[in-house]
Amino acid sequence: MEFPEYTSFYCPPQCPGVERFKADITARSFPPHAHEGFVIGIVGRGVKLLHHGGQQHPVPAGSVVFLNPDELHGVCVGHETGVAYQTLHVPAEIFQEVSGTAFRFARLVEHDPAWVVQLKDAFESLDDPSTAAGVWFERLSGIVVDLVNRSACVAAGTHAPLDDRLRRLVEYIGNHIAGPLSLMSLAREVDLSPQHLVRSFKQGMGVTPHTYIQARRTALAKQLLLTSQPAEAAASAGFADQSHLTRWMKACYGTTPAVYRKSMEAACR
Repeated sequence: MEFPEYTSFYCPPQCPGVERFKADITARSFPPHAHEGFVIGIVGRGVKLLHHGGQQHPVPAGSVVFLNPDELHGVCVGHETGVAYQTLHVPAEIFQEVSGTAFRFARLVEHDPAWVVQLKDAFESLDDPSTAAGVWFERLSGIVVDLVNRSACVAAGTHAPLDDRLRRLVEYIGNHIAGPLSLMSLAREVDLSPQHLVRSFKQGMGVTPHTYIQARRTALAKQLLLTSQPAEAAASAGFADQSHLTRWMKACYGTTPAVYRKSMEAACR
């Protein structure tokens, strides 16, 4: 049986910081990218291949995926019939408000088909724009409380620290993201040869410096679109032009800068 390619992106008007994404894909893939908030994903059919931490994780139907803010990850199809999955993106402050502390998800994947069914219903209860704000927030809070109570989280800071050179390089990239970041300039910054830098960076971050930079630029531009026009966001995030940003946003997030900005404007009315 063939399944048509399908993706959808939605910002609930009750809380524009929350995002919903659905995908039913057979050939499409999403390159490494990151989200500014927590991401909870559920796989309904097929096998999702999740690229995370330099490894490829097969995630079968009936699984829940947990991603922390700013964690780079990529997605592709791991089954001949494709994969159907959906995600809920929640700002970190909402999780912190419920839990009473800052934290990170302790695990990447949990296989629990019964929980997936419950989460699917709970996620889709957030998709009606006519739901009263009070009721909507009760539903979202219920989802977050459920995640916290299932001990899916650990105290922030328990993840492995970065190597000192890698930490300095990541900070340097963050401070210079809007400017030119050549491999040679990065290598000089940490006194490594370009070849050694690429090997070390990929070993520590799971991706090459170029992939990391483009993922960070795309995530930054997405945030800037909340207050800036696409061309301005593209320039501020270090893209050559708006069309370059459009290609990356479409590839990473399944939407374009213009569509995303309109979605946020509609949600904020």
